[in-house]
Amino acid sequence: MATPQEQRASTALIRSVRQVCGIGVSDRFKEECKSEAFKAWLCGPFNPRYMDFTTTTGKGKISWRQGVKPEVRSHEWWVFKIRAHEGQHMVDWDWLKWVYGLPHLLAGVALLGFIIFGGLWAVACLGCLVASLLMGYIMPTKSWWFLSWTTIGVLTCMAGAIYRTGWQATWVAGAALLLSPALNWLGASWGRAVAELRGYSISLAVDYWKYGSVKHATLEWIVDHFTSGDYYWMLPWKNFVRTYFEKQIKRLGSGEFRRGLWPSKVFAAMDEAQLVAPSVRK
Repeated sequence: MATPQEQRASTALIRSVRQVCGIGVSDRFKEECKSEAFKAWLCGPFNPRYMDFTTTTGKGKISWRQGVKPEVRSHEWWVFKIRAHEGQHMVDWDWLKWVYGLPHLLAGVALLGFIIFGGLWAVACLGCLVASLLMGYIMPTKSWWFLSWTTIGVLTCMAGAIYRTGWQATWVAGAALLLSPALNWLGASWGRAVAELRGYSISLAVDYWKYGSVKHATLEWIVDHFTSGDYYWMLPWKNFVRTYFEKQIKRLGSGEFRRGLWPSKVFAAMDEAQLVAPSVRK
């Protein structure tokens, strides 16, 4: 059951979203939303857990993962942590709505042009991409060996298409490569990576402010999340992700992190509800 302090913190957080973004916060559940079912179908090859593992956000709407409706109604602290994370996305929404998914759509249009110009070589290139996505169902560990070889296949077929068709295919050839799971971080996923670095920094901050520290297991869970198909391999370097968040934890210790617009609101909501650890308040 939620404590009075947790309820006050959650109320203050929703009020802060309204103040900063000018919008309210509403909840919906993925199993009740047809658009989420369609997204799950699209994400299925590389993120089969989309419906029952991932919580997502639109402007003022939080789409809770499948099967958590009872928890959302009763576990206020867990809900607060997720709303704090998703609140950062709402604050960033003016730029986030363009960079999170649009690059993939543009790459799809370019890939269509590549297929038109590239003939059989382009079809072979597309086959390599489809194979790498389908392997998401067969190899849930997301073997980098396989992803690397499919990327080599894409490069080979792309070179053949350019050789056979000349400049007509050149302007769209890169789209196929950037859609490859092994190299999409070069273009298609950079916006998602920036957004989630900011969101998960808030997730770590909430734990730090309440408990005075961040568990190593929590940090490693986030690192694995970033470097897997859950976010379409948006940042494949575990050491980079780990080092980034370790620096954020140091900023939390110095008090520097809470000076940001949204971090300051989250901290204020927790402080108002007396959820901040005494060691942090000092």
